[in-house]
Amino acid sequence: MAVKRSTRRMLTIAFGVALLVTPSRVEAGSALGEVAGGVGDVVAGVVSLPFNILAGTVKGPPVIGTLGGVFMGAFQTIGLTARGVTRVARGSVPLAMKAIPIFAIF
Repeated sequence: MAVKRSTRRMLTIAFGVALLVTPSRVEAGSALGEVAGGVGDVVAGVVSLPFNILAGTVKGPPVIGTLGGVFMGAFQTIGLTARGVTRVARGSVPLAMKAIPIFAIF
């Protein structure tokens, strides 16, 4: 019972974090939306490793399920984090270009 309750709690927290950091449809094409989406991908990447370890342990045999969760979580973490960093970098360039005239000394 405690495992189901903690899994449900972890899913609720992950879903809440995803809702908070995911950009809305209105700003999805803008640079700010790209940065927010990238931050969401990085957060999802960090959360996916312990989540997959827990899910593999609960759903499969203890040792094999845990190892499967570690490998699956590692691949998802690498992929999501790399995609998030790329999206943040791609969205930061237009924002920086807009900020240059504000900070220009000339």
